[in-house]
Amino acid sequence: MRPRNRILATITVLLLVLFAVPPLMVSAQGQYVGFDRAAQAATAFRGSGIVHKVELDQERTGYLYEVKFTDRIEVYVDPVSGAALYSEGPGGPRGGPGGRGGGPFPGRESVKQARLEQAITAMPGRISFDQAAARASAHLGGGSPTDVELKIAIGMLVYEVTYLDGTEVFLNPATGDVYGVETPY
Repeated sequence: MRPRNRILATITVLLLVLFAVPPLMVSAQGQYVGFDRAAQAATAFRGSGIVHKVELDQERTGYLYEVKFTDRIEVYVDPVSGAALYSEGPGGPRGGPGGRGGGPFPGRESVKQARLEQAITAMPGRISFDQAAARASAHLGGGSPTDVELKIAIGMLVYEVTYLDGTEVFLNPATGDVYGVETPY
């Protein structure tokens, strides 16, 4: 093989490794427990609470689901076993290292928290986190979402499903219909 061809082959392999590894790591999500199971494990770990976001995060030690509750408590769940590992938030850590401390939401944030809790509890028949992820992926023609969040946008409750490339799909939580898609480019 000529030196020029070797250089081109090496560059091609490097580009494949650099740009193929992140999607492969996210597609490994198929081996992981789903967003719903992570939310259930986190709720059981706490004893109660209203989940508004489940996010698959890459931490120093690997991937973890970060399950966020409306009261700012976050519970970290092992994506393979589905076991809740520890929590962080107001009042410090529980069951593991870290902890941010803090107190109740001040002023405007407490109003936002109350609205979100009210909107979520007022819609008990909504689709699940996994169903929202599946519908968003079907709308896009595939993909592996990194997080699913229930949030208030433009005055109404929506699911926001985010993908590795930054694409966001917004869905009606009652029906699963897609409101729209935002791409980062």
